[in-house]
Amino acid sequence: MRILHWASHFPPCVGGIETQVKLLAEEQVRRGHDVGVITSYIVKRDAPAQERLGGVDIHRWPLLQGFMTRDLVLIARLRNEVAAVVKSFGAAVHHLHLPGTIGFYAEPLIARLRLPLVVTMHATADQRVNGDACGILLRAANRVSAVSRATCLTLAQYEIAPGKLVLIPNGLPIEPEAAATSASRPHVVALGRIVRDKGFDVFIDALAQLVGAGHDLVATIAGEGPELDRLMTQARALGLESRVSFPGPLDRAAVLALYREASVVVMPSRWEEPFGLVALEAQIAGRPIVASNVGGVPEFVVDGVTGLLVPKEDPAALARAIERVLAEPELARTITQAARAAAIAQFSIERCAADYEALYREVAEERRA
Repeated sequence: MRILHWASHFPPCVGGIETQVKLLAEEQVRRGHDVGVITSYIVKRDAPAQERLGGVDIHRWPLLQGFMTRDLVLIARLRNEVAAVVKSFGAAVHHLHLPGTIGFYAEPLIARLRLPLVVTMHATADQRVNGDACGILLRAANRVSAVSRATCLTLAQYEIAPGKLVLIPNGLPIEPEAAATSASRPHVVALGRIVRDKGFDVFIDALAQLVGAGHDLVATIAGEGPELDRLMTQARALGLESRVSFPGPLDRAAVLALYREASVVVMPSRWEEPFGLVALEAQIAGRPIVASNVGGVPEFVVDGVTGLLVPKEDPAALARAIERVLAEPELARTITQAARAAAIAQFSIERCAADYEALYREVAEERRA
């Protein structure tokens, strides 16, 4: 089957949607499909306009630039170039990943060509960015999938036809459990985009409380983003500069090495995470996870069973949960074993790809009927 994904951004851009689309596309190639991606770039030097990686044909344009500038000449050129690729690729199904600016370019083309369409909602659509296009695309889609039950609930506003909406949770590769490295002090780890939504400032406040209570530990906050300088200033103001490291963005090997060093992984989001890939990644790595009780997170981080949940924006609760994991090794062992077993059974990228493959075949059969 020929499958064409549409996503606002794609690696080397870093984020949950980008990661999930890349993993899904590469798994589909391994399953014998011909796969392409239509996407954007922020800075052209970050990636070539066209390349083939992991068997996936990737086509990039300055789509965000056209949308933001409202340059009608540029937008017309981009839409024509995208249309040419769409026609030449000849996909049996188009898989559109929202939210994002990609809907602005996809909507008129899909409507005009009546393309077979699956839309995945990875989060609630931003009405300021693509709300109108999003609604049109969701109504035009042959199937709509959501990555969590929490995301399904946010789609009620679009009045999707009964039977068209399905739940397909995200998936990750089930890599070997990370063998822990010995450390003289507990090491608490957080990863993600360094933005306010991720709540890393709450994490630093929790660390200050733990250190103030006499706990001798260190922490790492890995990633990049606009809040980095502010977080570093916060850590210095709280006397944590020797305890908290900020290594910036990490490649896959470095992430795995960081998990090996982690005593506990935290995901202190204040945003209603549609899913929360960092938490799932920690579970697969065999590390205890402490996460905010937001969005779709409690659908796989079950409090006291596969992790610990805390209220968002509550550094005291976060500190207590971290302290509990560090003080109760049997609890840490139990929740990590249960979490990894659940991830293998329910949240593998193989399961995710198989679910989408079944959805694509339903769409293809309906169009042949």
